[in-house]
Order: sequence, then C-alpha cells, then structure tokens
Amino acid sequence: MKKIIVFFESYNDVDNIMPFIDYLLSNNKAKVTIYKSKLSNLSGCEDYLKYLKSTYNLSPVYFDENFSKLYNLFFSLYRNFRNISLKAKTNSLFLPVVILNTRVFRPFIKYLTRVEVYRSLSSLDADTIMMDEGKEGSFFASVIVNYCKNNTISVVGFPHGFTIYTNSDPQCKDRAKRNRNTIKSLLLKLAKPAVKKSYFDRYLTVPGQKDTFYSTSMLNFDAKYLNRVYEVGSMRFTHEWISKLRKDVITPKNFSYGDKSRTNVVVFMSNPRYNVNITNLVTSLKTLSEFNKINLVIKPHTRSLFEGMEHEKICGYDATKISSSELSLWADVGIVYGSSIAFQLIMDNVPIIMPRYFHTNSTLLEENDACIVVDDLDSLMHVLSKPVESVNNMINQSKRKNLIDYYVYGGNVYSEFMDRFYKLVVGQQ
Repeated sequence: MKKIIVFFESYNDVDNIMPFIDYLLSNNKAKVTIYKSKLSNLSGCEDYLKYLKSTYNLSPVYFDENFSKLYNLFFSLYRNFRNISLKAKTNSLFLPVVILNTRVFRPFIKYLTRVEVYRSLSSLDADTIMMDEGKEGSFFASVIVNYCKNNTISVVGFPHGFTIYTNSDPQCKDRAKRNRNTIKSLLLKLAKPAVKKSYFDRYLTVPGQKDTFYSTSMLNFDAKYLNRVYEVGSMRFTHEWISKLRKDVITPKNFSYGDKSRTNVVVFMSNPRYNVNITNLVTSLKTLSEFNKINLVIKPHTRSLFEGMEHEKICGYDATKISSSELSLWADVGIVYGSSIAFQLIMDNVPIIMPRYFHTNSTLLEENDACIVVDDLDSLMHVLSKPVESVNNMINQSKRKNLIDYYVYGGNVYSEFMDRFYKLVVGQQ
C-alpha cells in the first residue's frame, strides 16, 4: 500500500485536497499521514478535521513539533525582524534592514531549517509528499523538495483553488516609473536577491491552468517546468464530493438572513490585487445594500478579506464566518468576478452575474457564456430588479454543463477522473 503525506497550511488547502484524502481512505488506496506546522492557520476547518477524526481516526500532527528550542528562538527573531523590514515599502530608510534580513538572517535561518527538516524527514516513511502549489519558495517546502530528490520520494503540488482569469496579466503591479538615484537602485537590488525555486516533481491542476495561472505573474513559474503540470480537473466541485460534503462532513448551519419575499444575493469578493476597481466595487455594494428588492450578503476573500475597503460603511451582511458552500445553497443569485466558487454556484443551479466593470480582467465564465455579463451599475440593478425565474432564464444551461464537464471532470466520468488523479500522485501515469 502506498504511503502518502499531505501538508495542511490553510483552509483553502484543506477544502481542495479533502476529496482526495477521503477517496484514498474510503477505497483503502493508501496510508495517509497529515502534517501541519506552527505557522498553519486552519481556522474554519473544524468540520473537516472532525470528519477525519471520527471517520478515519486521522488528525494532523505538527511536523515541527520536535524542532529544537534554539531553532524556534532564532526563527521567532527572524520573523520579528522581517516584520520590521516590511516598513521599507513605505519608508526607504528601512532598506538596510531589508538587506540585512535577506542577505544574512534568511540564509542563516534556511540553513537551520535544513538541519531540522532533514532530521525530521529521516524518520518518516513515505512514497509521496503532497503540498499546496506555489509553496516551493517557503522554508519548509524548498528544503523538503531538496531532501526528497535525494531519497526517491515524489513531491506533488495540489491546487488550493484555481484561477478563472484568462488574461495574461491579471495581477496588479506598480508600473509607475520612479526616479531613483544609483545608490537607491543598488540598495533595492541588494534587498531583493534572486531566490532559486525548488520545483515539485508533479503539479496536478485544472484544465486551462497551464496557459493562465502557470504562465502569468501570479505564480512566476519557470516555463521549462511546464511539462510537470498535469491538467486533470477539480475534485472540490464534483457532484459526488459536494453531495458527501454536505451530507457527512459539514455541520449544517441553516443560514438565514433578510426578508423571505426578497431575492437572496451573495457577492463573492476577490483579492483586490487582481486588477479590482475598488471605487466601482464599493459604489455598487453601497447601492445594492440600499436596494429594497434584495437581501445582500457579502462573502469576503478568504485571505485578503475587506482589504482596501476597511473604512467604508456597507450595510450588507458580512458572511466571513459562513461557508461558501452554505451561501451557495441560500443564494438566488451570485455575483462573482474572480473566484472559482462560481463552480459551486453552477453546481447548485444559481445564476451568476459577472460585473465586468468591477475589474479589468477577463474570465472563463463570460468567455464560455456561462454567466450574465453587466458592464455598469445600471445594468446590474436592472438584472436584479427582475424576478428570480427571469434571471434564471437568462442563463445558457447547456454552456454551463459544458463548463463543468471540461473544467471540473476533465472530460471524464468521476471514477476515471479520480483514478487518473491517483495514478498521477503515485507516479503510475
């Protein structure tokens, strides 16, 4: 039987890899060990962890539990120093602190991490280690990858979601030209040394991600490693997993809000760094919150929350602590402009409105005619003024089905999809 180690770091990791862990254990495919670290944030994962414990007697353990006290002391000092160095973003006087951190402290901590990780891994028995894609540059992951290369252990990256953006540069960047003198330019170069990324052996992701997520500035993925990327599908949004998730895993919260005679509308926010027009977003949310034909619920992005809007007064219900799956069941209409939760809404037959004026990106939703596109606030309000049945009739259901078949199932039936994912993980395909 194969032995697989899975690392949990955040809610998104757990939410997306849980279907595979359940598949492995329920079908007796592998022995699974789950690790977390002292830096992991598993807030919101309580139902998942309870399910693993009650069903399979499996709980995550701390990978760094036995790291030396000396290491923990130095790492704590490094993190504090790094937090101070972040002030250089707004005050160039802190650049020397950044240089000291990146040129001296970081290499020193990485060396100490290597010693601790190698010692811990030497006692582990595994065929495959699975980690969130994009973590290759972190202390633990980069060291783990290098160790595994010399010990015939495969490292496989799994998605913590997937991007629905289709344009080549969906992420905001400060392109403003700055007048920098020679000394300051040299300091900036010293402050940002090139870091060599240690790539995983395989990356399992959703169809279309090679040309989008893996080829844009979002991941900074070296093109010569694209042959390690396998486009399979999204277990998280299959009918089979959603049914089990709601029946056996998630404790029903019976979410309810507002006037039952009104249309239930959920706005699923995206990270503002992805070319979001904050002014248009805030103006629209304020107008929607005052619209007496809808019950407005706002679901913040899981990591950025209300970044850029902290001082705005918006009267909609803040659903930070309500799961997206439950909100999808409650919603009559979903407003999405950059989140893969759109696929959950499609699975629940919830019509999606795409407000293109919220951002400057393009997405696979409008390109596949799977949503209602609006280009200004008046158009958005016009759609939401209609009865729910009329809004549903604006959706091309066959196009939505094609979207699910391709992006979620990878063109396969569920059993074939899961079997292919398993074989790629263990290196049999």
